[in-house]
Amino acid sequence: MKKFSLIICALGVLFFWTGCQSPKTAGMSAKISMNGQESKIIQASSGVSDKIAILSAPSGYTTDHFLIAQVELQSIVDRDFSFQYRFNWYDANGMEIYPGKALWMSHVIHGKETINLQSVSPFSTAASFKISIRPID
Repeated sequence: MKKFSLIICALGVLFFWTGCQSPKTAGMSAKISMNGQESKIIQASSGVSDKIAILSAPSGYTTDHFLIAQVELQSIVDRDFSFQYRFNWYDANGMEIYPGKALWMSHVIHGKETINLQSVSPFSTAASFKISIRPID
């Protein structure tokens, strides 16, 4: 019985310790001004800004008038880095379109590699975007 109580107590401490940990969310962010508008905002949690650099974030429209966004990233380390990203879309008034519905996508960037992340808004009313990046632990 004493051994069982010790195991229960140890599990309780383990669950308490893991439940109190929270992910670090402070990191880098950048506003990219294009054509006089500061509408492209990139946010990255800690653990990202020391691994990748944001080179550019051009955008345009498809022939059907849907906003298309592209973010060029470059690895600044010599090894692979796994991360997740998502695009959020905003209308001309700066209101998020369909908040909370953007899905996180996984990607791996190799050492010193340059990549482009691209997405097309599912809404024709989108006028700007935000991309968020977080590491995969």
